[in-house]
Amino acid sequence: MKPSGHYSKIDNDIYPVVNRVATHLADNTDYDGILQAGWYDIYCIQDIAITHAPTTGLGRVLLRVDAININGSLIKVQTAKEWYSTVNITARNWIRWTYSLNGALKWTPWTAK
Repeated sequence: MKPSGHYSKIDNDIYPVVNRVATHLADNTDYDGILQAGWYDIYCIQDIAITHAPTTGLGRVLLRVDAININGSLIKVQTAKEWYSTVNITARNWIRWTYSLNGALKWTPWTAK
């Protein structure tokens, strides 16, 4: 299954994000549903816990989603960075990826890097 959207195919395995335009998503979008390769701009209202966000208390987040085909399994990687906030910006990046468990898509926990 190939991801659709803005990507270039390299050796049938890697679909790097080459588009430099971020798609604006609705405030407090659930991160688990963002599977399309590309750049996303999400505002996380800071006093609301956002479903599957990297952490609580975030402002505006730039999210990058990459897709990699490994032996027929399409792995999604999300990388998040807070870039605007009404309070102190968290100077961290977060990353997580999908994996398949008994045929069901699961996300790893977010890891600060």
